[in-house]
Amino acid sequence: MFAVPIVFGWLAPYASDMIPGYLGKELTYGIIGDLVLLVSLFVLGGDFWDKLRALFIHGANAVFPKTIG
Repeated sequence: MFAVPIVFGWLAPYASDMIPGYLGKELTYGIIGDLVLLVSLFVLGGDFWDKLRALFIHGANAVFPKTIG
């Protein structure tokens, strides 16, 4: 859910003739892809938000909890 809109947005201009119904409706596909990307951020949860935020803070480290087992 997170990666598909990113990959689709990257490949769509190059393979637009291979995607059914894409030509003439690029804006609709773009808006739907953006909405799916935003919804996926909420579905992924708080731990993902912390790791995503750490990408944009200088010197931040994403810490993975140790598992017992």
